[in-house]
Amino acid sequence: MNRRCTAWILALTSSSLLWAQGQQAPAPSAAEQAPESSPAPGQATLKAQRLFASALLERGLSAPAADVAERLKGLKRSALEAARELEGQRVGELLRAAVEQARWRATVDAAGAAQALAERLADLGSDLRFEPRMEAPLPKGFPGPTAVHEIEVKRYPRYRLAQTSMQDGRQNGAFWRLFGHIKENDIPMTAPVETTLAAEGERLVEARMAFLYEAPEQGPASAQDQAVSVETIEPMTVLSLGCRGNDSRARIEQAHSLLQAWLAANPTWRPAGPLRTFGYNSPMVRGDQRTFEVQLPIEPALQNP
Repeated sequence: MNRRCTAWILALTSSSLLWAQGQQAPAPSAAEQAPESSPAPGQATLKAQRLFASALLERGLSAPAADVAERLKGLKRSALEAARELEGQRVGELLRAAVEQARWRATVDAAGAAQALAERLADLGSDLRFEPRMEAPLPKGFPGPTAVHEIEVKRYPRYRLAQTSMQDGRQNGAFWRLFGHIKENDIPMTAPVETTLAAEGERLVEARMAFLYEAPEQGPASAQDQAVSVETIEPMTVLSLGCRGNDSRARIEQAHSLLQAWLAANPTWRPAGPLRTFGYNSPMVRGDQRTFEVQLPIEPALQNP
């Protein structure tokens, strides 16, 4: 059994035991984490912008103020300064929305407005500083996780996956079937784990889980277990929202709504496949350190002649 598979199976097993006892799973050691790759030039610029904006927010949050009015004024100023640094990014829009909400609330409750704005800026500042914890390597040619709160168009190369049905949305059964497949074929564990969703009435349910191979030519083209199928996915374009925390159904549905709103505002694109999530972390990683994406395959919309 390869080391990456061992790390993930130990993570799943030990986390289940700890949850049953009401304890928090410890963070993995540095040796258990995958080495970080150098960011692409565009990613490096984005990271620098987000860190600088976070520092502006921190300065505003820690600045002394003589009274509530001065406190509120300083918080709004730092939020707008940070938003200007994040021009074109969705998190900048969130900062401006927070300032507008504070402005309206201050007409009836200045102290409450200042407190709520401070809490919102602290949360957004934390998200701006957030670094995804990569426990396993990405498949060959895959882009890294989308930044928290951001929506972006991403392109993925051809890749191979092993997938299985998630009966009644049960993750554990699907995980163990896929784990047995990669163990049997000596296929290293990668991240992310892909989950495809389907509409069931008015709600979304988890339909399939997939483990991704490191390269499209790797491993067998079929599985011995009839419950597992191997498929090679052709290059695709997706619309992706970067998220931090646990991928609850409510958060996935909210993300889906945001992606649909983006498509409505950008009619040159249209949906081209079912909604999916990319999860980058094992159960050993605590909730506020987890990274996932909600993605919708898209394609150029046909234009009228």
